[in-house]
Amino acid sequence: MHLRISMLLFLVHPLMLFSQSDSEGKKIEKGVAASQRSDFNSAIIHYTNALELNPKSGVAYGYRAEAFWRIGRFQEAFADCNKAIELNSNLYHAYFFRGKSLEALGRYEGAITDFGKALELRPDNSTAYFHRANVFALLMRYPEAIDDYNKTLELNPKYFQALLKRGVAYRSAGNLSKAIVDFENGLALEPGSASFHHELGVTFGELKKYPEAILSYTKALKLSPKDEKLYNDRAVAFLKAGESDNALADFNKSIELNPKSSKAYKKRGEFYLKTGDYPKAVLDFSQSIKLNSRNSGAYLSRAKAYQSMGKNVEAEADFSKAKTLAK
Repeated sequence: MHLRISMLLFLVHPLMLFSQSDSEGKKIEKGVAASQRSDFNSAIIHYTNALELNPKSGVAYGYRAEAFWRIGRFQEAFADCNKAIELNSNLYHAYFFRGKSLEALGRYEGAITDFGKALELRPDNSTAYFHRANVFALLMRYPEAIDDYNKTLELNPKYFQALLKRGVAYRSAGNLSKAIVDFENGLALEPGSASFHHELGVTFGELKKYPEAILSYTKALKLSPKDEKLYNDRAVAFLKAGESDNALADFNKSIELNPKSSKAYKKRGEFYLKTGDYPKAVLDFSQSIKLNSRNSGAYLSRAKAYQSMGKNVEAEADFSKAKTLAK
């Protein structure tokens, strides 16, 4: 199932609401056509023109809200959803996209409430359950997230993204065996998915089954060979399995793919720190800090490297900086 949600899942087509001679309906129809081409800026213009003709069109506000949301204008999407609901309190899509807008704005409790309102109007809609589950997971409310992922999958057993997310929620809740079952079932549905192999690798790593983790990461990389995070994660597994040369090769590849990744430099720095190459560790931690000056972990690790080199003044300064940033 595609993550992108068609507006036609949520609204009646404009031609069912207006006669063909109705200019408001034609403008809404043009907006829908533009949105289907992913031309959301043009869609917004068409919906705005419709609202100039009929300022009380909850449908037009609802459509425009989604278009705003799709280009990241979440506050405007939120405002249009409010107006749509004020005009018509039975518009499923207005509650749904207000929930999505609140989620994007970090207002998670409000998002949960709005997804709940959407589900009151359409209790058979797997998408609303899925998105509410995602917010529960963000709040680390894993039992509620898992319950909503269960409902998503009851309504749509082939919703593989729900299977992936439920597996992550199980793992986060400490149920690693159920996580593995979900990821393996996901691969049965989507054998070409790097994500399921990746999450299997993470889970095997948590179980300290490093050969299995490495195998899963390797399978993921065959499907997604330019994913620097996969190289980083496999490097960590190689390191924990005692394969230092392979670990370093993967850290290098990760940085080659994304030389602006503060995390990648920090990870390779930790490799050098662990293997006793303190000058190289300092260089990598310094680059990590240059890319992200608020990376408290990089300051802390660089302090340890300095300390191991006998550079106590530099070490103390970094310990102090790490402590300040961690507050």
